[in-house]
Amino acid sequence: MAFLIMLGNLGGTVGSNIYLEKQKPHYWLGFGFGLGISIAAVIATIVLKFEYQRLNRVRDSMGTEEEILARYTEDKLAKLGDRSPLFRYIYNQLPDDGQQPAVPQATLDEVADMFCRHGVFDKFGLHLVHSHFNITADEVMLGSAIGDGLGCWTKTTSIGSIKLDRVHGHIFMLSDDNDLVAYEYRGGGAHSRGYR
Repeated sequence: MAFLIMLGNLGGTVGSNIYLEKQKPHYWLGFGFGLGISIAAVIATIVLKFEYQRLNRVRDSMGTEEEILARYTEDKLAKLGDRSPLFRYIYNQLPDDGQQPAVPQATLDEVADMFCRHGVFDKFGLHLVHSHFNITADEVMLGSAIGDGLGCWTKTTSIGSIKLDRVHGHIFMLSDDNDLVAYEYRGGGAHSRGYR
């Protein structure tokens, strides 16, 4: 971040050397330099997209998710980070909630423990990056407690499978009639631990 700020601050130095007084009002060098940088950024973006696609194809050829999970431990995959055979570059093609990978219970417990250890479990939440999607009329988003009840895993759930006296509205929206309507629910009472 500091490097980017430094580069931004160099703009004045560069600008005073490429927008020359003798070239006004056209400033061929200055505007040409800006155009060249913009074209280079477009080319770099296109090259990066094709490189992401190439890397994804290489990882796709490494086997199915089940085969990879059989070869690597969860700890090893976590340590590999974006070098993991399961990691994919998505270039603005985020999966919806139905396509999210299974997150190991041990990972969720570890995150919940970290939030508790630092006393921030009632201030922060954790969401997987996802695109928004339409759910069917007989489904709702329902969160279930994980770990020691200090975290939550939310997924689409059939209304018929929910015991309505055991859930409460968690995230609300304003309806066309100006009523607050829950569109995401949580299990447990409205003031149960972890749902304040």
